[in-house]
Amino acid sequence: MGRISKGYVILSFCDMPIAGHHLAWVMHFDEIPVRHIDHINGVRSDNRIANLRLADRTQNACNKPTPESNTSGFKGVTLNRKRGVWTAQIGFRGKHIFLGDFVSFDDAVSARVQAELYYFGNFSQIDQSLKDTRWSPECAVPKVRSDNTSGVTGVVWDEKKKKWAARISIHGVMKNIGRFGDFDDAVAARQAAEKHEGFSPTMRASLPTHFTN
Repeated sequence: MGRISKGYVILSFCDMPIAGHHLAWVMHFDEIPVRHIDHINGVRSDNRIANLRLADRTQNACNKPTPESNTSGFKGVTLNRKRGVWTAQIGFRGKHIFLGDFVSFDDAVSARVQAELYYFGNFSQIDQSLKDTRWSPECAVPKVRSDNTSGVTGVVWDEKKKKWAARISIHGVMKNIGRFGDFDDAVAARQAAEKHEGFSPTMRASLPTHFTN
């Protein structure tokens, strides 16, 4: 008789416990797997050979289920209530990658989807219907620094010149966009530079109406 442990089928083979997917692999291919065995559909108890594939540790972690602490319903997308924006992010090979802040939940989901396709490839669990646009690392937006007082990435107050300074970092090189007497003009200049460089949109926004009730 078998049992279920953390979603995996555990069987007894020669009086020794063995994971059902490992046993299925050995019996079908007559070889002991030297890498991780990934369940393609993410269902750990589905040990059909058609649902199994070899993977390295990173690939095997690509289709982890959405954490129970997630409240948006989409992995890697969270609501920043303080700033009133949706934050998209992704983890890959031990690194946390910030994808951007978005007024629209759908835009945040789209950024996460395309980043997942880019980094996870065939190991992504994204539904085919969501694969509508392309994404590259250059589209990721730098996170607003903790010492930023304007609330907008790349826009800072120049106390010496008494103007708002807009700037942008391209491949590690900081470029000055200009200085503006009006804050909104500085924000517009920053956003125009982001669009020109192919960045995801970052902008200030009020809290979505369905979270204010």
